[in-house]
Amino acid sequence: MVCCLAASRGWAQGQDREAPLKGVGRATVNVSLAGKDLPTGVTADRLKTLTELKLRTAGLRVVTPAEVRDEPDAIPSVELTILGVPARSGLEDLGWAFSTRLAVREYRPSQRNNAILPVELWADSYLYISETANAGDQAERVLTLLLDKLTNDWLKANPK
Repeated sequence: MVCCLAASRGWAQGQDREAPLKGVGRATVNVSLAGKDLPTGVTADRLKTLTELKLRTAGLRVVTPAEVRDEPDAIPSVELTILGVPARSGLEDLGWAFSTRLAVREYRPSQRNNAILPVELWADSYLYISETANAGDQAERVLTLLLDKLTNDWLKANPK
């Protein structure tokens, strides 16, 4: 397996650059998978369940879409995006190349025109290649690494 890390963090005006996750006590979870005929084991339901479990274990409250509709304040969204494409070298099948990105976003109205825009509070990602037979396990392992980073940063910003 080849693994590379690429980090991306953006800052909104007036945002606490030292602790952008400060005050975040609850979140929704959204999982998006893209790719044609992804390998068995890479499923949105399984990855969403793992994400929700890890967040709850850390102390974050996971809310449902119905709760979000009833709540006037912005509730951050933990968004997992996985893009998978077959990896080949010439005629040789290498397995799958995946880009996995985990981000925490709030959706707020723009001061300019009131359009609802995402404000990214935290993000990190991995790019890796996995053998087809191990793709589900690798997706879960990479998700666990990203969730560990997120929960560590959240706990630093929100000490108990």
